[in-house]
Amino acid sequence: MKQYKIFLAALAVVGLASCQQDVGDLGIEQKNPKETVIEGGSAVTVNIAEAIDGKTIDLPYYMSINTVGFMVPVVNVVPSENCPADAELSCVMEMAKDAAYTNAVQVALADNSAEGQTGYQFAASPSELNDAFKALFSQYVVSATPVYVRFAVYADIPTEGLATGTNVRFGGADYWYLSDRQLQVLPVAIPGLMMGTPGADGKDAANSMKLVRNEGNTSIKEYNGLVYITAPFTFEAIGSDLRLGMESEGVASAASTTPITAPSGAGLYYINLKEDGDNWAYSLTRVDAIGCIGDFNNWAGDAALTPNADFTVWTGNVDFAKEGGWKFRMNGGWDINLGGDTMSNLSFNGPNLPIEATGTYKVTLDISSLPYHCTLEAL
Repeated sequence: MKQYKIFLAALAVVGLASCQQDVGDLGIEQKNPKETVIEGGSAVTVNIAEAIDGKTIDLPYYMSINTVGFMVPVVNVVPSENCPADAELSCVMEMAKDAAYTNAVQVALADNSAEGQTGYQFAASPSELNDAFKALFSQYVVSATPVYVRFAVYADIPTEGLATGTNVRFGGADYWYLSDRQLQVLPVAIPGLMMGTPGADGKDAANSMKLVRNEGNTSIKEYNGLVYITAPFTFEAIGSDLRLGMESEGVASAASTTPITAPSGAGLYYINLKEDGDNWAYSLTRVDAIGCIGDFNNWAGDAALTPNADFTVWTGNVDFAKEGGWKFRMNGGWDINLGGDTMSNLSFNGPNLPIEATGTYKVTLDISSLPYHCTLEAL
């Protein structure tokens, strides 16, 4: 097996930037005018590994069988006649949500080649793949999701008389292989983090609206969330086999399969679910109004928002006449409110959101998926 190496693109860039002599487009120091310069991506052929090509990368499965040194095959790299014969290759992968590779996350790949194999096979640890996925899509995504991937290939070429060789990125600093490829990734669910409400909004547990565990309460399990209820439902843990039906009014139990019904008909409800010995206590509060309140209106009254058809996206024009803090609250009271350190990750009873520039904004609150988030559009 070839020597285990991991080269991150950032390290290669730093290494090249520190050189005080002129370098070519590929980062190869041009000491000898007869030295071959490898242009474009012709030095190697790059293909997705057969083990994952066209398949879902089932990270829960890979994690369950993970042993010391176990890696997920990702990509095969075969040198061409344009590749220096004595070069040692390495590879790095970028993963992104979109084809523009916005906010891409880098994943280190290790040489996983077998003895006698033609070329190289590079692989990633299941945990690093899962961490990269969660960094892109948040910890709340639990279903198989397509991701864009692309690859940079490097060669460590021995330099005569020197202990270290020249490190080259094939094709230049901005060259990527397979940049239009997508892979399907099934992430590892975080047990105990959330509860789904299958049936409540006509979806199964994995795709239903979620309740988030209150991490501030460590002595018991407690979940909160906003769910648009249209049909009877049960509670189901995402990532485990726990399923709760109605034992009695306000009490849920794993021993019951009786669906829970909304007390006031179809609509948006705030749900609290709390572990209580062998059973779970739950409450459903109908939410008919959501508004904005803060320093801009001296924390008096609410600037009302208007919901869409299923009450999962609320919008309204709000005049933030003063800088300061603000929040969302439900039904004109403080029992149910949303704040947060950032607008991309709102939480119940979270800190005040900041307004740094006065003006009139279109406020959009999206509670259709986790984490809840909002945007401000200047008008």
